[in-house]
This record gives sequence, C-alpha cells and structure tokens, in this order.
Amino acid sequence: MEPTGDRRPVCNELNLTANGHDDNLLVETEARIRGMTVDCTTIDFRCCRLDDEAMELLCQALVNNKSITTLDLRSNQIGETGAQHLARGLHESTIHKLLLGHNRLGDKGLKHLAGFLASSITLEVLDLSDNDIGEIGMRLLPSLSYKGHCAALDLTGNHIGVAGIRFLGDSGISRSLRILALGNNSIGDDGIISIGSFLWRSELWLLDVQSNGITGKGAFEFTRCLTGNRVIPIFKPCI
Repeated sequence: MEPTGDRRPVCNELNLTANGHDDNLLVETEARIRGMTVDCTTIDFRCCRLDDEAMELLCQALVNNKSITTLDLRSNQIGETGAQHLARGLHESTIHKLLLGHNRLGDKGLKHLAGFLASSITLEVLDLSDNDIGEIGMRLLPSLSYKGHCAALDLTGNHIGVAGIRFLGDSGISRSLRILALGNNSIGDDGIISIGSFLWRSELWLLDVQSNGITGKGAFEFTRCLTGNRVIPIFKPCI
C-alpha cells in the first residue's frame, strides 16, 4: 500500500486466488472497491468458484472504479449470464489485460462481451482459453481482431475448427496482434494451411498451434507461406 498524501491509498495488486468459497469475501471486497477506499490496478480472482451471481456483485464494483487495468478471473464458473454482467461492468473501462480462461462462456457468453471487445481501445491481452467457443464465437471476434488494439489473444482449448479459422481469414487479423494461441482446436492440416494463406497480412510474432492434429504435410505447406514473414510457429509442446 503506497501513501499518497491527501489522496486515498493506492493498492497496486489485490490477489485473492483460491478464496471466495462463499460470497462473504467477495461482497466485502466489492464494497471496498466500489466505495473507492483504495485505487487498485490489478484484481486477481483465480480459482475462487465465482459464478454468475457473484459476477453481478463484482461488476457493480467495476462500474465505479476506473483504476483497474488487470482483471484475472481464470478458472471460475462464469457462464453466459456472468458474461452479461461482466460486459456491463467493463463498459467504458480502461482494462489492459482481461483473463477469462477456464470458464463456461461459450458462444452465447462471448456474444455479450463482443460490444466491449469491439470498442475497447485499451485492451492489450485477452485470454479466452477453454471456454467452449466454436465457429459461431469466431464470428464475433473479428470486430476485436480487425479493428482492435489487442496484442495477445489466447483461444487455446476451444472448438474453433477449420470453419472458424477460415472465417478469421476472411475477416482479417488486426495489425496490432502479435501473439495468437490456437492450440487444441482441431484445426488439422486444412486449418493450418488456411492460416498460412492469410498470415502475410498480419504482424504476428508468435503463433501457437499445438495439439491440433497437424501432420508433416500440413506443416510443410504452412512453412511455404512463411517467406518474408517473421512469425514463429509452435507445432508441438515445448519442454
């Protein structure tokens, strides 16, 4: 906690990982954040079993505190309704890093977040890994990818498939995007070849396509597209 003279204290990071097994902790935290008793830039709620109801409380706090730049909600139980609450809380926020991996958003939950993702000019890192996102969800992401300022996007462990990859190619990838993680999405050879066909239009530095059933043929065809492109592809898990 940093003293700031006449101003309220600044707490740079609030880490509540693996807490919140009931709502009491969340309610107390929400009240303090909403009451503006501290300026907190990082909120970490990993593994707190937060469900849709708890998200409503948290997002009431987000509406009233614009100092938060990093929000970590990984490994909780946030579904479609929770995503709707979150979207309201993030409206006009200055979030730079939003981590939602290992939740239950699905395509419908992502739809609620699409407006924020499309309009945010501060979001740089977005983790949507393991959220049951499919081809329909990918149709909601181009507004983020093509026009957004996001530099890192993690979609590992979803159900994007070849159709989702092709749609991403048709819509275009933002020149701001540097890291794209698509591991374990069943894209296969057709998917990686499709990525190769539009990779030249991007400014990617790192492309993670681990565990996608890509064979030597697909990898070979993909590398033929890398001429003049500095992207580093990852096909296998790093040890």
